[in-house]
Amino acid sequence: MLKKTTAHPTNNAKIFSTIEKISMSTVKAPGTILEPQQAISNRPPMGAGIQVIWGPPEADNNPLVKSIQGIYRWDQVEPQEGVYDWRRLHADLKRSYDLNKPIMLQINCPAPAWIAKYVAVLGTSRGGYAYQYWDPLYMGFHRDVLQKFAEQINGSDYKHMVIGVRVQPNAYNTEYFVFEPAEFDGKIPVEDDRRTWQSVPVDGGYQFGRTDFVPGTTDNYGVWYMKQVQQWCIDFFQTIGIKTAFRTLLNQKHIAQPLYIEQLFNTPGAMVLDTRCGLNMADGMRNRYELIRNRCRDGKLLGYWEDSQYEWDGHTWQQNIYWRNLIRLDAGVQYLAVYAKHIEFNQSFAFANKYAGWYRFPATSPGAWIAFHNSRVTGNLGYFLQHVNTLDGTILTDYDTGIYGAWALQVKAGRRVTLSIDSRFFDSIRGRKVNVRIVYYATGAVMRLNNNAGTFGALLNNWHETVIPSLVLAAPSLEISVNSGTAILHMVEIIKL
Repeated sequence: MLKKTTAHPTNNAKIFSTIEKISMSTVKAPGTILEPQQAISNRPPMGAGIQVIWGPPEADNNPLVKSIQGIYRWDQVEPQEGVYDWRRLHADLKRSYDLNKPIMLQINCPAPAWIAKYVAVLGTSRGGYAYQYWDPLYMGFHRDVLQKFAEQINGSDYKHMVIGVRVQPNAYNTEYFVFEPAEFDGKIPVEDDRRTWQSVPVDGGYQFGRTDFVPGTTDNYGVWYMKQVQQWCIDFFQTIGIKTAFRTLLNQKHIAQPLYIEQLFNTPGAMVLDTRCGLNMADGMRNRYELIRNRCRDGKLLGYWEDSQYEWDGHTWQQNIYWRNLIRLDAGVQYLAVYAKHIEFNQSFAFANKYAGWYRFPATSPGAWIAFHNSRVTGNLGYFLQHVNTLDGTILTDYDTGIYGAWALQVKAGRRVTLSIDSRFFDSIRGRKVNVRIVYYATGAVMRLNNNAGTFGALLNNWHETVIPSLVLAAPSLEISVNSGTAILHMVEIIKL
C-alpha cells in the first residue's frame, strides 16, 4: 500500500531543525537490545548456512539454500516525497515465513530523484543520483526512510524471520561511506568543487559546503557522519531486536581510527559483514579476515559474508566457491551468501550448511575438521583439529585443478600427520563411536590411521575419500602414518554418530 506521511522540511529554519535532530542522536542513550533466542543458545542461529543473493525467487526454493534476501530500492520505496510503498517488503517477509527460511533485508541505492530539489547532486552512481550526503537535509531524508523501514518490520507478523538489516551508509553506493571516485558513473566530481557537480538546488534552502557545526578534516567529518548512521541503527533497529550489519570494508580508507571500529562492532545488536571473499592480499583480505574471524569466533557477533562475484584468477569456479566457503566457515561466519549464478557450483554447500555457525559450540558441533591450506591470508582451515607436526609435511599450491586441489598437504613415506583434538570437542565424543573421513589424492601411497590394522590409499588418479567407521578414540589425537609412497591430503573430518 502507498502511504503518504508528513512532507519533509524545505526552508532554512527547518534545515537547522534537522541539524539539531541529527546532532542530538549522537548523545541519545540506546534502548534495551532484544537479543534473539538463537544467539544465546548452544546452536547456530536459524538459517545458518548458504544464502542465495541476487537471484530469482525460484532460487530460494533450492533445498541447499538456508536463508534468503530482501532488497528494496529507496527510489521505489519512496517514489514521491513522503509517499511510501512497502508492498514488496511485506510480500518477502511472508515468503520467508512460508519457506521457513529467514531473510536478510536492505534498502539500496539509488535514492529518489525528487531529493534533487533540496540537495546537490555530485554525479551519478549505479544508475541514480549521488547526492551530497553530508547535507543535513539529505541526512534527514535518509534517517526518515530508515525509521519507516524499521516501523514496518516491527509491525509485521513475520518479524521473527528477519536475520538483520544491512547498513548502506550513504544510500548511493554499497561499499564506502565517503566520497569515492571509483563509485561514480562517467564524469567524476571533485568533492569540494561544486563546478564539477551535476546540479545544485536553485531554491533558497541550499547551503554550499560541509556543515559548519562539524569542523575538521574529511576523516573527522566522515567518522562523525558514520556515528549518526550507527546511532540511527541503534535507535530504530537494534532496540526492536533487529540486528544491523556493518561492512568491514569501512575499516579502510577514511575510518582508520581503531577505537571507532571497536565501537562500531561492539554494539550489542551489531553484525559483522563483508561483501567480498577473496583468497589473495590484493583487496586487504588478511586484515578483513582477521577482523571477521575475531568477532565471529570470539566476539560473539553474528557474521554475514558474501562470496565474491569475481573469478579467482587461475582457478575453476568449483575451486572458487569451495575454498571460499571453507575460509568463511573457518572464520566462524554463520551466513554464507553466494550469488545465484554460482548456485550450480554446490559441491561445498552441504558441508557449509553442516558446519556454519558451530565454531562457538564444540560440545554440540556435528563434527571436527581440518583442511590443509596455507595462503597469504591464513593457514590451515577448520574446527577443533590442529596440525601439530607441521614440519613433517609440505603445503602444495595448485596441485590439481580439481575442487580440492588449490592447496594440499604432501607427506612422504615414513612421515606422519599428527592432529590434536580440541579438549572441549573431545569431551563430547569421549567413549562414543565416531567416523573419520579422510580426503586425499590417489597417488598410490599406502596410509594407516592410528595404528589400525587396516590401511587405505593404494589407488591412482583423482581425489578420493575414505571413511573409517565406528572408532572410539582413546586419546584427543589422530595420526595418519604414510607407509609407502607420497601422500597428498586435503581434509580430515571427525563425524559424530
